[in-house]
Amino acid sequence: MELFRGDSFQIVLEKPEMSLEVASMIRAGLKSNTPADSFGVWDARISIGIGTIDYLGDRVVTSDGEAFRLSGRGLDAMEKSRLVIKTCWQEVNEELDAGLAFVDDLITGWSVNQAKAIFLSMGKGLSQSNIANSIAKSQQNVSKTLTSAKESLLVRFSARFETIIKKHMAK
Repeated sequence: MELFRGDSFQIVLEKPEMSLEVASMIRAGLKSNTPADSFGVWDARISIGIGTIDYLGDRVVTSDGEAFRLSGRGLDAMEKSRLVIKTCWQEVNEELDAGLAFVDDLITGWSVNQAKAIFLSMGKGLSQSNIANSIAKSQQNVSKTLTSAKESLLVRFSARFETIIKKHMAK
């Protein structure tokens, strides 16, 4: 990972099939750490490019390849969305397009508490009881929070995304 321009970052993953989960956890982590006195909820615009890497420099920002160009084009084309994923496979892009719009809308709508519960559940792998202990809430409250945040749908779509990307990478 490398930060640049003060408010931008780039990450190269060895397992691109994990990119949706990583992006979701980055956004959940940001939202869950929003200070109480903040004027708005912290979030990020994330553009993911999945493709070849022709050159991986000592610094991510000097690297080049299809993945970097797809990510850059996705970021440039973003309008109101906060999550875009473009791959080098057109049929994958077409299959994922609508689902990713739903995932983006879902994450954008999370409250700080929902984001915190999702981050601790999916990102840290904590059980509902452990989450309840760490945030001083009841397990029932955590269960309701995860249900209202639609964790099961995010897990389901993330698993499908991972399968699709692995399948196409194996070709």
